[in-house]
Amino acid sequence: MNMTADSWDIFLSLMSYLGYIWCASRFLKKHLQANISEEGVFCGLLFCGYGTINLFLKRSSIPYIFYAVCHHILLVFVVMTVFRGEKEKKLLVAVILEAMTSLIWNFSESFLSCIGLFLVHTQQMNSLGVCTGRIIMLMTYVAGIISINVLSKPLSPVFSDKRKKWYLYLTIPLICIILITDLANWAASNGIMVQDWENYGLYENQLFSHSAMCIFTGLAITAAGFLVFGMDRIDREERSREQYQSQVMYYQMMEEQYSQMERLRHDMKNHMIAMESLVQNKQWKQANSYLKEMETIGCVAQGDEVTGSLVMDALLYHKRHQAAEWGIHWQCDAKLPKDSPVKEIDLCI
Repeated sequence: MNMTADSWDIFLSLMSYLGYIWCASRFLKKHLQANISEEGVFCGLLFCGYGTINLFLKRSSIPYIFYAVCHHILLVFVVMTVFRGEKEKKLLVAVILEAMTSLIWNFSESFLSCIGLFLVHTQQMNSLGVCTGRIIMLMTYVAGIISINVLSKPLSPVFSDKRKKWYLYLTIPLICIILITDLANWAASNGIMVQDWENYGLYENQLFSHSAMCIFTGLAITAAGFLVFGMDRIDREERSREQYQSQVMYYQMMEEQYSQMERLRHDMKNHMIAMESLVQNKQWKQANSYLKEMETIGCVAQGDEVTGSLVMDALLYHKRHQAAEWGIHWQCDAKLPKDSPVKEIDLCI
């Protein structure tokens, strides 16, 4: 009988781990742009690693907190080793995946255990049965798998077009939330979180411990959600403000360029009248001197921006005059293809 029960426990654990690892690999493949071979290597390494941890650590006398930390480190290590890309981004994706599943698992297990204890108490049973424990384990893993699939799409903007420092700033508090949750879980399992009052029995103390853990992990999930999506929203707002400022600078440069062109047209009209008079009177020497003087004063000076795009001309004109004001030597050679796919408004960003 015991061998049959142990076999069922091992079988259900393997199926649960395989389901979670498969969903985790799909999550990582989507957000890290991995290929099939990397996904397969990740699944194999993580499955073997989880099996080793359960075989040598979970069944030994080592405290739960040590087992949980090894569990987190294993996932992060495998992700950092197998997948390609920025280290900061890989670290954040792994930490968010671990935080998401760890918090959901703890919350679901505590919530379902409260329901199970309540049912046991109403039916006047001594404790939760083995079958009930297996059902709670399966439903806990199912909740984690569902959370991965549901949150995968909303998390896509979090992992795209971010700075490396931003990834690190978000990773650190999430790691703290994971470790605090593990510490609280260990404390609850050892009866530290809820005081064992003499007026209450085993049922009440277990119910209080699971309820406290359920409330704590619920608050932790809320805090992590606000942190991740809040920082993403702040980053998007900052980028929108930068884009707005760039557009304002673009319009200012265009206005300055158009003003320069208007002044040039006005000046050229007067210069043409003067040149026409000199040519009609056949004063070739004076006409040549006048042309050189026009070039010297900058009406048609070398270095005027003619790239084929008014936007580029305005941008380079603005930067050249800014460099001159700061005493910086300016030398630039820029040409824009006529069929450039880049929008003119984006050239200034």
